[in-house]
Amino acid sequence: MHDFFTRNGLLGSARLQCWRFAESLYPSSALVEAPSQGHCSYTLLLREHDSIIQFRPPRHRLDLVITAAARAALGDLVPDTQLLGTIHFPCASSDARQQHNTNDNNNSSSSKDDNDNDRCLLVYSLSLIRGTPLPALLHSLFPNPPPALPPLAEDTPTPTPTLTLTPTPPIPTWTRTSTLSPPPTFTLNPPLTPTETQALTLTPLLRALAHRYFAPAFRAALPATSPRLPALKRRVGRSLRARLALLREGLPARFGPVVREVQGALACIAGVAEVAGVPGGAGGAGGAGEEVVGGDGGDGGGGDSLPWAVTHGDLVGAGVGNVMVEMDRCSGGAKGGSHHDGDGGGVWRWSSTQRATDCCAGVVRLTGLVDWAEGEYLPFGVGLYGLEELLGRMVPVAGTGRRRFEYYPCAERLRAAFWEELEAAVPELVEDAVLRARVEKARLLGLLLWYGIAFDDGALNRVVRPGRDDEELQKLDLFLLGKDHDRDADAAAEAEEDAGRDSDSDSGCFFLDEEDAQTDDKVGAQRPWPAPGKL
Repeated sequence: MHDFFTRNGLLGSARLQCWRFAESLYPSSALVEAPSQGHCSYTLLLREHDSIIQFRPPRHRLDLVITAAARAALGDLVPDTQLLGTIHFPCASSDARQQHNTNDNNNSSSSKDDNDNDRCLLVYSLSLIRGTPLPALLHSLFPNPPPALPPLAEDTPTPTPTLTLTPTPPIPTWTRTSTLSPPPTFTLNPPLTPTETQALTLTPLLRALAHRYFAPAFRAALPATSPRLPALKRRVGRSLRARLALLREGLPARFGPVVREVQGALACIAGVAEVAGVPGGAGGAGGAGEEVVGGDGGDGGGGDSLPWAVTHGDLVGAGVGNVMVEMDRCSGGAKGGSHHDGDGGGVWRWSSTQRATDCCAGVVRLTGLVDWAEGEYLPFGVGLYGLEELLGRMVPVAGTGRRRFEYYPCAERLRAAFWEELEAAVPELVEDAVLRARVEKARLLGLLLWYGIAFDDGALNRVVRPGRDDEELQKLDLFLLGKDHDRDADAAAEAEEDAGRDSDSDSGCFFLDEEDAQTDDKVGAQRPWPAPGKL
């Protein structure tokens, strides 16, 4: 937690000032530090009020317009958010400035001074989302396997095989399940395999995300032609064109076909306003007086593009650490029926032929989505970038000091459960083939944006690079191309190709020009994309 203050260039006394500020607002309440602190904020728990007080630097502010829209669409899955004020600090390198506190009890997310001076913290009150970050719970349930061995070099001698005696598996037990006679019936009840346990544990979470997050976001989405949308676009939504151009130029060549495919489909994904040059609005961080309560209703894909839905911009942060969950144990003994995840959605169904022991497994229940600092209105389907990360985990690679993403053995069962639930909640995805195809293109766009653009503490303006962002590139390979890439096999070829590119720095990194991004919509008509077949 002390690293948070150091990262933001604050003196050691800043933490004490945060406490004093919180105590001045709630003098009779007990404050404790949250056991799990985020990278972009410092959080205190206010137990008596079932809320938290959170301190954020201006670059990681919460947009109150977006958080209000998310809560209107998704209910208590999203914390109620209010701005309490701003604390100003002297710089860590100088004590010259006078420190002062200001209470700013209005609905503006920030002021001009906050943008110009990063030596301050915005103070928010958020309703408490109970539970545990998903990565912490999964690590306790499914510890990482031993590190995977790197592939053997061609000149490495083959190890001498050794004889290993495997214990005989236990003899399955027969359990009588009927008292009727004659004749009695029996079912075989062997123990659950690790893959079955994992699938039964995680399936309710995937169903809940489909039912409680994606489906309501679709229903509350704004048509791409809505007059309200231009003012609601934010940093990423205003610069889709510029970001795709940057990715096309800066990503390794093997991703080029996917980038070009998405570029060619951008009109169907984002709408005429994004491609034909209609201004997408100034956006900004959201100002006082704006109201976003729900949406005008998605166009169902029947229009020229997808509707724009409120989207969590960092669902996979810290390995899906912004997904809050609890572990539930359901009672056994039932032979059929359904188990609700306890929060109004995400139904886990099993058939009457499933084993009775199956329903005794613990299940992961969704309690909320936190950290909406990167939340935006984006074309529906872009947010599906987060689904892949929920289907696996990072594992170490032995002898390399590296990590790689690996799908769970039950990943396809989990994926099928997610889509089954989403299609039941949004039947248009089944009835309208055009809509489904557009959503798939939007999913590819989301993967490119969230793994192809480096986070860099919120800068979001640099294309990921081999040697610097290898984990992100490995995920892009797996999520977009369906396989791991041997990063050493063609390193020389890619280095030669990169040397011929124009870059903004000697390091070969490709950065987004913020001025170009701001005017992305306005110049769209002057830079039409060629037809997909001619790219």
